[in-house]
Amino acid sequence: MAEVVGEGLNDPRAEEAGSFADDRTKLLTNPLAHELSLEDQTGLILYNPKIIPLSHAVFFAVLIFVYWAFAPTTPRSVMVVWTGLSVAAFLFSLAFNATLLTLRPTTRSLLHRWRAIGKKQTLMFDVLAISMLWLLVPHGTSELQMITVAIIVGYSPMHLITDPENAAVNKISVVAVLGSLVLFLVTRGSSILSAFALVVVLYAGMLLYAAGELRKLLVSALANRQAAALANVSLNRAVSSISSERDATTQFISMASHDLGQPIHAAQLFCDQYARAASEKGKEMAIDGISSSIRAAEDILRQMLHFFRLRADAVDPQMSEFSISCQIENCARRYAALAEKKGIRIVCHGDDKLVRTDASLLDRAIGNLIENALIHSGAQHVTIAHTVDEQRLEIQVTDDGTGVLPADQARIFEDYQQGSHTDRAGIPGCGLGLSSVRRIAILLGGRAYIDPVNFPGARFCLQVRTQTKGAGHEIHSRM
Repeated sequence: MAEVVGEGLNDPRAEEAGSFADDRTKLLTNPLAHELSLEDQTGLILYNPKIIPLSHAVFFAVLIFVYWAFAPTTPRSVMVVWTGLSVAAFLFSLAFNATLLTLRPTTRSLLHRWRAIGKKQTLMFDVLAISMLWLLVPHGTSELQMITVAIIVGYSPMHLITDPENAAVNKISVVAVLGSLVLFLVTRGSSILSAFALVVVLYAGMLLYAAGELRKLLVSALANRQAAALANVSLNRAVSSISSERDATTQFISMASHDLGQPIHAAQLFCDQYARAASEKGKEMAIDGISSSIRAAEDILRQMLHFFRLRADAVDPQMSEFSISCQIENCARRYAALAEKKGIRIVCHGDDKLVRTDASLLDRAIGNLIENALIHSGAQHVTIAHTVDEQRLEIQVTDDGTGVLPADQARIFEDYQQGSHTDRAGIPGCGLGLSSVRRIAILLGGRAYIDPVNFPGARFCLQVRTQTKGAGHEIHSRM
């Protein structure tokens, strides 16, 4: 039997920790509870230690009856030999079952050491059945001979019922015991017994077929049960995923409606202000407010459109070669006015090298990280650092603000997600910026993550695959 590998079983130190009964109950309750092969799972389910002692008790009760029935008519020397074999088998079986019930072996030890001993015990019983046929039956009356033949005919099916998992030993038992019966009947010199021997041959063939097919059916049934359990797990995951997606989409629609409503409502107010303005200066201020509100709404819609294009895998990277330092400085310069308005200083530093990747996607990802730091962090300083090697570019945007709570760090890059402090502060946003950064990083062969060590404050890291040229020089800039 193959080595058992499963929950609580693959660690040698845990070998004696779990009982076979507990593991069997767990597997019966949940087909996916163990990482076992189908063969070992079949053995785990079918091998019931409680049935084995009962079948042995029935077998020895039959032996006692046989001794009582044949003792008066069988020569003493023959009876002593057969009785000695029976007593040896009884003592071995008694010690085996007593030890088995007392020690309560684990699944590993039962399916390996104890099952191997059990197979030897089965072969010992086969020897007893065969010896009963050749040693005792010739000395019995016709009634006893008929009873003994009936016992031997029923002996092999008993193994199939009590130990269906052990197909190989069961086949050996059928061939040995029923084969001996056929030989015994043929050597009696009776045409009727010879005809009956042919019936026994057909009967043995049926048992041999059943021994193999029964195990195949059991393994197949277990495989179907396991497949059904896996399908149920997959269905539950799909339902959970759909439910989560629905809830996230609902949340996104709510946040998007709120964020789009703000600039639109502001534009309406500026329109009213323009209508009431008595001077040209007042009208110009109202027009500037309307333009600013429309640009804010356009930015939100543009961000949404780009996110959904990324989500639909409708973006193909366009590789080009450019200076990474200039790219980062240009991106940071676009946010200089916002940083000045919030009283935040932006510092850029890193080696100036030529890299090859998608400049547009990288620019958008860096911009999202900078905007996230300026709007959501509450920081006074934001540092944009980058490092480049032969195959990888890493950009780190670090702030000294409130940071990201440990509970939020695992989900902060997921769709429609924001930090808890952002939710409490009522800061606008749809939770798409960092999600877009993650999708861009994956699209460019890298990843996006947050450094958990940098707390308080936050350090968002973007890694992409790239090719570099030139040794370059380190640059520093402040905005």
